Amino acid sequence: MVKASYDPQVNAQAIYQEGSQFKPIIVLTATTDIMINTISYGNEEFLIGGQNTTSFPMILLYRNGSMINLGNQIPSTAQYVFSSCFLNGSYYIGGSSLNNVPLLLKVDSRNLTVTDMSGVANTIGSGDIYALTGFGDQLFIGGYHQGAASSGPLLFILNLDNDQVIDLSGYLPQSFGQVLSISYNSGVLLVTGVYEDVLLNLTNHNYSLIAVPQGTLADLSSAPFGDGFLTVGSSLRGGQLLYIG
Repeated sequence: MVKASYDPQVNAQAIYQEGSQFKPIIVLTATTDIMINTISYGNEEFLIGGQNTTSFPMILLYRNGSMINLGNQIPSTAQYVFSSCFLNGSYYIGGSSLNNVPLLLKVDSRNLTVTDMSGVANTIGSGDIYALTGFGDQLFIGGYHQGAASSGPLLFILNLDNDQVIDLSGYLPQSFGQVLSISYNSGVLLVTGVYEDVLLNLTNHNYSLIAVPQGTLADLSSAPFGDGFLTVGSSLRGGQLLYIG
């Protein structure tokens, strides 16, 4: 299990669980505060993404006990890094850009080259990418669409074998505000957001609203678990952990 936490003495840190103990992966120190927004694991290494207080995006790779800074390969228009996932030997990174086009990057774990997937991002339109997950040759992309004429949830599938982009945003209920996390399990997507969560069947695109407990504010993160999903988030009662199945 990987967790991200903030400590005012060390700016930011990432830790992992080994048995009953939590051990540090790396402690980040800087002259300004650093925020870790996302951690992904693949090939026995960790990719860490976020930003510092000067709004400069941060991408770091922890490999063989050393931290590799990939920040010099980030496009100059990048603003924030919010999400990441590992799929088929590469890390995919989502966020926001200064030009209001979603930030979407690919990091090849073999040679650590960063590819700007701006062509795909332009197809998606304007907005921010808050959630990424993948299965097979498909990358699932979620976030918030911000346009001059309209705004709302952003949900797309990118077929990596041919770069085809499929818009699923219209299959979400009109009341759905923004996508905060996506998880895949056996042909079904769990899409979580503010005040409500949705199960979306990828075969027929039918969705089912989930009756979340009263007082739920947002489910911020999710993962497949058994035949269902686990979510963590916030509520009027404090933090909450839910099983959806």
